[in-house]
Amino acid sequence: ASVAVALSVLGTGLAVNQTEVSARAITRATSDDPAKLKQMVEGYELENHTLKNDKEKLTTENSALTTEKNRLTSENEDLAQEKQRLT
Repeated sequence: ASVAVALSVLGTGLAVNQTEVSARAITRATSDDPAKLKQMVEGYELENHTLKNDKEKLTTENSALTTEKNRLTSENEDLAQEKQRLT
């Protein structure tokens, strides 16, 4: 299976733009070849491990960006109040 995820930062938010999933068919000839099946399983396990790590990193990054956005929003509100007070 092939999974492609395109991420982009829009303003201060993180948005998932596209997710593409496709599956490879297992033919009778493939299912009769244990070595080929083992190779496919190992490939899927490696890809799954990589995707889980990527997800964990992106989740952490998203959390940090959300925290930063909240901090900046609060700072912006404080500055707007200060500006109003001074004018």
